[in-house]
Amino acid sequence: MKIAIFADTFYPHLGGVEDSIALMASSLGARGHRVDIYVPHIPTEEIDLGENVFIHRFPSLRLPISIPARLAYPTGKGWRLLRENRPDIIHTHTIASMGLESLLAARLLKLPMIGTNHSIVSEFTCYSPFAPKLLGSIGSRYDAWFYNRGEHLTAPSQTVLTEMTKHGFGKSSHPISNPIDTETFKPNFEAKEKLKEFFGLAGRPVVSFAGRFALEKRVEIILRAIALVKEEIPNVALALAGHGAEESKWRKLISELGLEDNVVFVGTLSKPELAKLFQSSDVFAIASPAETQSMVALQAMACGIPVVGVNARALPEYVSEGETGYLVPVDDYELMAERIKNLLKNPELGLQLGLAGRLVALRYSPQAICEQWEEIYQEVINKYHGQ
Repeated sequence: MKIAIFADTFYPHLGGVEDSIALMASSLGARGHRVDIYVPHIPTEEIDLGENVFIHRFPSLRLPISIPARLAYPTGKGWRLLRENRPDIIHTHTIASMGLESLLAARLLKLPMIGTNHSIVSEFTCYSPFAPKLLGSIGSRYDAWFYNRGEHLTAPSQTVLTEMTKHGFGKSSHPISNPIDTETFKPNFEAKEKLKEFFGLAGRPVVSFAGRFALEKRVEIILRAIALVKEEIPNVALALAGHGAEESKWRKLISELGLEDNVVFVGTLSKPELAKLFQSSDVFAIASPAETQSMVALQAMACGIPVVGVNARALPEYVSEGETGYLVPVDDYELMAERIKNLLKNPELGLQLGLAGRLVALRYSPQAICEQWEEIYQEVINKYHGQ
């Protein structure tokens, strides 16, 4: 098959959407499919995803917001490129500028288009300087309108699709997980202490978090939980991986809570480095109520460590209470602290939950997810052409 993928965010930006697109494109290419990726231009050395994967960059503007994003110029370049290398199907991961390019190309070239919605628009209106509820409502209706133009929609969790139906979405849909690199992210229990030394955390119980340092991640809840854990486990360490606009606020709170010796910022890590961080950890903590899947949580599970997260959005679809970790109410840092303490004091329990999480993560290996996409693509193509 020849597959055209459109997205507004891609390498060198780091995140779940970017990782998912890159891993899926590479896996499909390795299986003999041609994959063309259409994304905004960012000055960078291009990523190599294999001989069957080709990346096309569109002129773009950097948006003046804290979330890494660029807006491609509305030139109609997409349909001209696709006319030259006509794909069998268009797969869009965005509703913004590149999404509109994909929609235009699909209409002009009479090609089937499917979408993947990675997020719930209303969760990001916290960045709006005015009328967040109104903008959230408008954004959600536009979200539904856009994906109603396609032949089929997927999302990394059912919670996204359910939310969209409230705003007018009515096309065929079903959830399909983002792929998890289960070869890079895997347990390494034998080297755990050595890996702790690598991060300067030798001999300490380690709780980790990874992701954008953004408002919706609610890391201040994790910090307050760690302050309570510290009362009983003084040498507990929280390793924060990533970068973003909220870091200065978090550092201020760390100082107020007296956690300077307990919180370590390890920077933005490559995938192999992030795997090492998870392999060195005893617990992964996540307090964001906005997750439509959380690839980092699944990557941590793939490394065999238990997750303590919040009972919100998609996390309950992947984290099973008392089986692969624990779920606590949103913003309940006291219960989060209790769950973390329980795991740190009972390493055998942590190992048990972590191994169960590894088995869950294996369901979402690139090969398993690739096979699902091949079936979806072929089914949509056949239906579109009346076969």
